[in-house]
Amino acid sequence: MDTVSWNVFRLLADFLHLAGMGFGLAAILSSRTVAGFSRKTQVLFQAVFLSRYLDIFTQRQGSYLLFFKISFNLITAFMLWCFHKLHITYDSAADSCNLLALVLPTAIIAFLSGGEGLREEAWTFSELLEPLALIPQYIMCYRATRVRPAAVIYVLAVGGYRTLYVCNWIYKRYVWHGAYHDYTSWIGGALECIIFADFLFRISQRREVIGAIGASPLGRVILSLDDGAGRISEKIEMKAIGRRIPFNLSGPGSQDRYRKIWAEFCPGGSESESPDRLVARFLIRAAQRRLQGLTLRRVPVIVCGYRPKFLAVDRAFAKLRHRVAILHPHCATRSADDIADLLDAQHILARGVVPFVDCAVALADEMNARLGVGFNRPETSSLRRDKFLQQAVLHRVGLPAPEQIVTAEASAACAFLALHGTVVLKPRDASGGDGVCLCRCPEDISTAFEQELGKEHQELGVNTELIVTEALLGEEWVINTVSRRGVHKVTDAWCGPSKTLIGAGPEHFVYNVQYLAGESERMLQVVQMVKDSLTVLGLWEGAAHTELVWVDGTPYIYEVNARCSGGLPRGPPPTQLDVLAMSLFDESRFLALPEVPSADVANQAAVVFLKSPLEGWLTAEALERAYGLKTFAFFERGLQECRPPFHSHRVHLTVGLSTCPGAVVLQGCSEEVLRDVQLLRQVETTAYIEQLPV
Repeated sequence: MDTVSWNVFRLLADFLHLAGMGFGLAAILSSRTVAGFSRKTQVLFQAVFLSRYLDIFTQRQGSYLLFFKISFNLITAFMLWCFHKLHITYDSAADSCNLLALVLPTAIIAFLSGGEGLREEAWTFSELLEPLALIPQYIMCYRATRVRPAAVIYVLAVGGYRTLYVCNWIYKRYVWHGAYHDYTSWIGGALECIIFADFLFRISQRREVIGAIGASPLGRVILSLDDGAGRISEKIEMKAIGRRIPFNLSGPGSQDRYRKIWAEFCPGGSESESPDRLVARFLIRAAQRRLQGLTLRRVPVIVCGYRPKFLAVDRAFAKLRHRVAILHPHCATRSADDIADLLDAQHILARGVVPFVDCAVALADEMNARLGVGFNRPETSSLRRDKFLQQAVLHRVGLPAPEQIVTAEASAACAFLALHGTVVLKPRDASGGDGVCLCRCPEDISTAFEQELGKEHQELGVNTELIVTEALLGEEWVINTVSRRGVHKVTDAWCGPSKTLIGAGPEHFVYNVQYLAGESERMLQVVQMVKDSLTVLGLWEGAAHTELVWVDGTPYIYEVNARCSGGLPRGPPPTQLDVLAMSLFDESRFLALPEVPSADVANQAAVVFLKSPLEGWLTAEALERAYGLKTFAFFERGLQECRPPFHSHRVHLTVGLSTCPGAVVLQGCSEEVLRDVQLLRQVETTAYIEQLPV
């Protein structure tokens, strides 16, 4: 054996490398978790070893070399197998490195290097790729809030071996002088040593390993490049193929940029239960079904309490030859384990859970995460449910958002009123306009707090706090969307004048009229605001119903509801329900849809909300005249059961959206729709009576 080639530096390096890899594997197997380790680093190392050691099939090898080459490949392959088996413990979002940005340029350079044959080019590729293989692990350590000590030891061993190899090269150059040169290895080794030395210096500045390591100046450059590469890749992929490349190969995108903000506003994370009990019950029941010859029905589960809406959902899914199962909203008060157990008892295997009420958002996120289907992060569900947190997060990232506070004290609301003149009060967790009112003076504030605090709202909860926000009154916009893997499609958009204010003291809001909107400069600005907000709030899957107000040339988000719009679909097909079904069962068709409705649909539909000035009756004659309008489509909300021959309909004094008698949906050409809106308002002037004639 040549004592120069096989010097002490090389031998120490080989055994340190093997020991580091063995330690990493042992740490994972003993703890049964891959937390803190980067799967992408293992993928890169596997590519390095496979491409470098092709000579074991073409040349005779000494036992020493053969042992190490096979060991490196097997240990790395076993590590990747561990990531597969223990995938539930792997944080793919933290492992954010853009693999394609490392592999593709390296492969191109190796190909252009002019090596003699495939084996020479593969060896060059491995030499260039190895210095980059630990970068995903460095990034993971720099980003982590708690660094696993085993991961740090692994990095020190695997990174330190390369430093010993540099000493080996220096020694051989010193002995052999100009007869020895290996510029490819030297350049790669120097780069790897610089990055490793920077990491080693950062570690040496700490007194303990557990906790956030943070990033050095060079580390911050690496993180910045990683973020930039991810954003560029996202733009290219979304434009070229309409979606991100799977398995997070191309690095972080829009969603991952907000991880720190989500951690700030949702520090508790998800309170998901362990699936162990659920798995045990599934196994027992699976055996029972096999003995009884029963099978599971695999269908989407809809959480919806409005029967007409459920029937519309069933029709939309039936177009794609799929059926749905329904859960009552009260099920949202139960745990994910209980719901899965309930479905299993009915021989239903959920293909996904779709919320049609706000109170089911967290349940749907948790169940979909359990099922492994497209889901929004359960740990950020509160951002899509809590109206106060929504506005706080939007304000935090610099999107237009009104000033607000949340309080259970009327005195705090009065102090906020003194600063802003006019404010809007609304319950923190309610929906559908329930309890929303405009306050102009302290007396209005006191009355509103007396009426709303402690009141049960329609989302199965009790008002314990009220949101007080500065009043923004202007043109109203409603944008309905469906998202799949972060691709947001606008299914229908509606625009109308400011809501009508009703009542004395605290004034309540009622929609006036909404017109179907088509593509325009203003609409595109509103839609961009909605898409940015959905991304910030972590809503990358499913339907959303977003309300905005246009004030002084700027769209402001009023609230985002992580569900389909209320009521029945009001626009032309494909409706939001149709697109939702496509996103689940025909993704290619979903991706082919336009981003926004075309300009041609503008004003081809309208929703007119009725307002009763008294306690009494909506006459049969008024219903018949509305039904006879040329563009009449159907009655909505409280009037959905009205059919010819018409009878007078009982109504209450309209004091808010919840007491609105109903709505009339019009569909047709824009000129006729606009005309019928005016005719309907004329009909309404004589439509209400206090008592029926004897």
